Amino acid sequence: MKRLLTTAAATIALTIAAPAFAQDHAGHGDMDHSQHAMPGMDHSQHGGALKASEPAEGSTVAAPKALTLTFPHAMKLDSVTLTGPSGQPFKLKVVATGSRETVSTPLPALQGGAWQAAWHATGADGHMMSGVVKFSVR
Repeated sequence: MKRLLTTAAATIALTIAAPAFAQDHAGHGDMDHSQHAMPGMDHSQHGGALKASEPAEGSTVAAPKALTLTFPHAMKLDSVTLTGPSGQPFKLKVVATGSRETVSTPLPALQGGAWQAAWHATGADGHMMSGVVKFSVR
């Protein structure tokens, strides 16, 4: 009986403590490292995801004409899905520019409200990165 209580107490303690050890990816997007030998939690080789975006994350702006993403190294923008106040997502046409540290894609005329741009990009070595930029239009 004492062994059962000790095991139960240890299980509960680990369950409570486990979230403290989880890595937060919210600030730098999600990465798929299955295409190369980079460990899934070591992002130092690639420097994280976005260095900057325009519109900036969390900003309120006049209707922007383009979405510009700046990465720590050359990336090819594969896709952007825009979701606005209606909640209806739609894919943007991505202009092929090759791999660059800064990539842009034109935006349609955006009405006022909350918007998010979900992006996917590929690095020269095949690693994939994705993320979401949330902003508001006045």
